[in-house]
Amino acid sequence: MKKIVLGLLLSTLCLSCTTTKKETATTSATLAAFNTNIPHFWAAYDAIQQTQDSLLQRKYLDSLFLKPSSNSLHTLRALRNYQPEDYLHSMTTQTAYWNSVRKNTLATEAQYETIQKDIAKLKSLYPALKPSSIHFDIGLFRTNGTIRNDSIFIAANMALADKTVNVSELSEADREYFEEYTPIEDLPFLCVHEYVHTQQQALANSLLVYTLYEGIAEYVSYLATGKEPYVTSYKYVKEHGDSLKKEYLNDVFYPSKRFHWIWSTHKIHGHKDMAYAIGFFIAKAYYDKATDKNRALKNLIELDFSDTSAVFNLVDASGYFDTPMATLKEHFDAKRPSIARITGITNKATDVAPGRTKVTLHFSEPLNGQTTGVDFGPRGRSAFPKMSRERTWDDKGLSWSFTLDLKPKKQYQILISENFRTTDERPLQPLLIEFTTK
Repeated sequence: MKKIVLGLLLSTLCLSCTTTKKETATTSATLAAFNTNIPHFWAAYDAIQQTQDSLLQRKYLDSLFLKPSSNSLHTLRALRNYQPEDYLHSMTTQTAYWNSVRKNTLATEAQYETIQKDIAKLKSLYPALKPSSIHFDIGLFRTNGTIRNDSIFIAANMALADKTVNVSELSEADREYFEEYTPIEDLPFLCVHEYVHTQQQALANSLLVYTLYEGIAEYVSYLATGKEPYVTSYKYVKEHGDSLKKEYLNDVFYPSKRFHWIWSTHKIHGHKDMAYAIGFFIAKAYYDKATDKNRALKNLIELDFSDTSAVFNLVDASGYFDTPMATLKEHFDAKRPSIARITGITNKATDVAPGRTKVTLHFSEPLNGQTTGVDFGPRGRSAFPKMSRERTWDDKGLSWSFTLDLKPKKQYQILISENFRTTDERPLQPLLIEFTTK
C-alpha cells in the first residue's frame, strides 16, 4: 500500500513516502494520508467503458475496484450508503464529469504540503491534538469529506474538483454545488475541518449542538489556515447575522426544524447550511472575548455536547445572543404540550397486573394525530414490553391508545418521545413510563 506520511516534528515539517512497511510514529502528532484506492477505481472505470454488458460491468466494478480496495473505501461507502448500482449508474451516465476530474484525483500528493502546513498550525494552536489519518477515496456526490472515529475520509472526486470539471450530466443540485464552490481551492480547509471533528466529543441530537459542532470546526479551521469558510452562508451571516438571530432562535428547539438549518438542501434566504456560519460566529465571539486564548480554544474543541449546561454556558459566554439559552429553553418548554394523565396503568406503580393491558395517553392539548414516538428507556430493549401493532388516536388528537402484553414480575420502561407534536410542530414534553408487574 502506498502511504504518504506527513510528520509534524517539533517546528520542522517533512514529507516522506514509504512502502507498506508500518512506521512507528516518532512525533507528537502524525497525519498519514492514503490514496491507494483511487487507481483501483480508474481501472474499473476504463474496463466498464469498453462494454455495454451490464453483467460484465458489475464484474469489473467488483473485481477491479470494490474487492481490491482497502477498508477506508468500505467505510466511506457505509457512511454514505454508496451501493454498487450507484457507482455503475454514475460511471456509465456521467462520464463527462469523471473524465474531467480524473487528472486531479490522481494527483492528491500535490495537495499534501499545504495540508501538512495547516495541520502543523492547528497543532501549534492546540497542543493536545490527537493523531489522525486522511484517506482519499472515490465516492459519489453525497459528501466531499467525513469522519469515523479518528479517521478522515475525503471523496477525491468531489473535493479535488476545479472549474474545468464538466458538470453537464449531473443533477441540478450537484451542478449548483459546483457552480457555487471550487472545492480543490478549499481542500486544506476541508481537511483541517474534518481533523477538528476527530478531536470533538460525540454529538447530542439538537440543532444547537449541530450548530456548534460544525461552527467550531469552521472557526478553528479559519484560525489554522487563515482562510474564511467557503460555505456561501458564511458571507450572508457575516452581513445579516443580527437580523437572522431571531429566526434561528425561533426554530432552535424544534426537532422538526433541525434540518432546515443544516445538512440538507433546504435554503434559508437562498443559502443552505446556515447553521455552519451561525456556529462559526458563536465560536468567534467566545474566542474573541476570552482573555486566555489557549483555554478558550481547548474549551471549544473539547466541549461536551451531551452536557446541556456546558453547551448553554459556552453560548452564553460568547454573548452572541442577548438572552441566556436556559431562559429561551424555559420559555419554549412552557409552550409545549404534555401528557396530562395515563389510563390503564399508573406510572411508577409496582403492582401492575400481568397480561393484556390497554393503555391510553391523554394529552394537555390536541396533537397532530399523525407523528408518534415510542422508544426504549435507560434499561434498553430488555425492559420494553411487547406492544400491539394497532395504535389509535381519538378523533380530536387528544389521546393515543395501545395494548401491552405484560409478563409477571417484570420491570418495564417505555419512553414517550418528543416526536409527538402539535399541528404547529411544538414537540411533546417526553415522559418515561416505568412500572413493575405483580
